[in-house]
Amino acid sequence: MPTPWNRCFIALAPDAESRETLANLPVPDTVRRVAYDDLHLTLAFLGGIAPPQGHALSDALHVLAEPLPALDFQGLALWPSPHHPRVLVARYTLAPALQDMLKGLHRVLRELDLPVEARPFQPHVTLARLRPDRPPLAAESLQWMEGLHGVPPLHLDSLGLYASLPVEHGPRYRALQSVPLVPDYD
Repeated sequence: MPTPWNRCFIALAPDAESRETLANLPVPDTVRRVAYDDLHLTLAFLGGIAPPQGHALSDALHVLAEPLPALDFQGLALWPSPHHPRVLVARYTLAPALQDMLKGLHRVLRELDLPVEARPFQPHVTLARLRPDRPPLAAESLQWMEGLHGVPPLHLDSLGLYASLPVEHGPRYRALQSVPLVPDYD
């Protein structure tokens, strides 16, 4: 049984309407959708953390949970590359308020001696994982991705510390601590 502090990450949860939109975006039949309740926008993957770090990080969430504007949809993508994909993601704009939240989170992570990702941050929600037991997606089966327009902006309603729990059909996520974001109605 994994401890609650294994495979931890900080993420933003979509509101109910955005979660419904994400769950209804089309995906190929050969992929495994992320569970409805598990849809999220990861800010930082931490891995295993010590309980004192986890408690301090949980306390810091209240300070970090600033209002965020809706994030505009930028399209779907296969990551890490279209030729060797592992996940299908919905990409979003990086709003200045989200950049500020990320800077504050990085400051807290450094203070707690936790890892800070070196790669540039790209806001996204993982929609599906490609199944290793299925053949790779053919390029022609992905043409629908390019024509997907009119997807509503992403509204986020909480910031949380999560743990990834291994299960038979892919990971599931459990909120260890979650705090609401104050809506930004600008």
